[in-house]
Amino acid sequence: MFITEGMAPGKIRVLAIFGMREGRAGFSAVGLEGHADADDPSGSEIEIAAAREDGTERFSPTLSGGAQAGLYSLANAGELLLLTCRLLAFLPEMGRFKDVD
Repeated sequence: MFITEGMAPGKIRVLAIFGMREGRAGFSAVGLEGHADADDPSGSEIEIAAAREDGTERFSPTLSGGAQAGLYSLANAGELLLLTCRLLAFLPEMGRFKDVD
């Protein structure tokens, strides 16, 4: 996952790579830009909907047997942005979005 500041204040850009594993010929890349709210890392002000069309809980497993195995899934771009915002809340304020030499 790669994260940078977006063009507008409070926006982030995310590029996530999925499916890199032995036996798979390629990978999937998902890029999006959305709202990162430092005051509300739970994502209640998220600009990209994280709700699933089928009504299942966010991050619930989509694979058969996934719940028993303790797996989580990302089913849409909103879930990816929500997860990213939650992870950013754990980073120290200094160094966030700064270039590293």
